[in-house]
Amino acid sequence: MVHTCCVDSCSTEKRPNVIFHRFPPADPERLRQWLLALDMDPDTPNFILGKLFVCQKHFLPDDYHDPHMHLGRRARLLKSKAVPSQFLTPRFCEGGQLSPDHLDQLVTCRCKMLW
Repeated sequence: MVHTCCVDSCSTEKRPNVIFHRFPPADPERLRQWLLALDMDPDTPNFILGKLFVCQKHFLPDDYHDPHMHLGRRARLLKSKAVPSQFLTPRFCEGGQLSPDHLDQLVTCRCKMLW
């Protein structure tokens, strides 16, 4: 089975030089941020999320740990607060990036959903 990026506007397929990331189900707050940033249903079941991947194109270089800190790893590690923000669906973007207004909406929405 060929892995493809789950972002609607992306057709990237898994290749040796492309990094794919799984959703973070162990961190509910971060998972909700990912789902909202990707315009996905916040109630998407984990068994479905476990089959989906987001490619490196949707993260900033600053979203990654310094590769020199993890010399034994083949893949680059995302920081614990990293959320996809690049080349997302037009509904939330300005020029292919998550708009500052939508970042505020993610935080506000997340807080409302938690309370």
